Amino acid sequence: MRYRRRIGGWLAVLIAVVTVFTPMEGMAVAASATAEEPVPAAELTGDLDGNGVINMMDALMLYSFVSGKVNLPVAAQKRADVSENGLVDSHDAILLYRDTSGGGATTTTTTTTTTKLRPSTTTVPTNPTTVLRGIDVSYAQGTVSWQEVKESEIDFAILRCGYGDDEPGQQDERWEQNAAACEAIGLPYGAYFFCYARNAEEAAREAAHALRLLEGKTLTYPVFLDMEYSKWQGDLTPAQYAEVATVFCETVGAAGYKVGVYSNLDWWRNRLTDPCFDRWYRWVAQYYDECEYTGTYQMWQYSDSDTVGGIDGTVDMNYCYADFSALD
Repeated sequence: MRYRRRIGGWLAVLIAVVTVFTPMEGMAVAASATAEEPVPAAELTGDLDGNGVINMMDALMLYSFVSGKVNLPVAAQKRADVSENGLVDSHDAILLYRDTSGGGATTTTTTTTTTKLRPSTTTVPTNPTTVLRGIDVSYAQGTVSWQEVKESEIDFAILRCGYGDDEPGQQDERWEQNAAACEAIGLPYGAYFFCYARNAEEAAREAAHALRLLEGKTLTYPVFLDMEYSKWQGDLTPAQYAEVATVFCETVGAAGYKVGVYSNLDWWRNRLTDPCFDRWYRWVAQYYDECEYTGTYQMWQYSDSDTVGGIDGTVDMNYCYADFSALD
């Protein structure tokens, strides 16, 4: 669940450089000038060449890999998941370029420097009447101390329940544990389901999968269909996106759950444009100092690099502008 503002011209520069630069396994890549002692490569997400530092060469290697121009060693691929969402794709290349070009923070295991472009909790963008602060988590956050999370002034959580077809192994590893913990401490929560579906039949199977995972749970917040996977769904038309969302949301909604759709700003502006999306709750991801989506939305994911008590590492942060606990 990742999106950052486009940086004008960077993609063209990367393409131009990649055409004359083809990294090979084991090649030495020049380190960026730094007075700090290099951190072991195994500890550095984004250090693709394994030289102990993260620089523009790593960003170029990652772009070359996700665009199919070169292969990376398995060890390097493990360090390439910059967004820590279990996938390696163009989003990771964008994030790594941003960090190494000075457009964002670079994180090591010893030091974290974060410049957040985010409003204070009193800033209300666009159309909300209620402002609640919450997180969304998956297996990537590991074991969460939910009582500490609640005590950190977190009002709600959205938990990943699963992804894809209703098959063994395709539920989030922490779904059951996280849902049980939220219910035990009285923290309102919802769920999100990562979508791979390309047509109505696949969407129906994903809806069946979600309903199986939701059985017996007491959700306060909606079940969101996470539509953002360009590698698998990027060639669909707006009508096809609408078909997928309609089958999933109407099926899950008919079972009594509140339903919504999550995506990044670019997808909301250019792909998820069918009027059907106005029937469900809308969750917009944009990591900036304001949400620039001009339509109606109920949740805004404003950061993927915040910290909260009870969670080791970073976590996605959200503002919610609807009091779902007050809705039937």
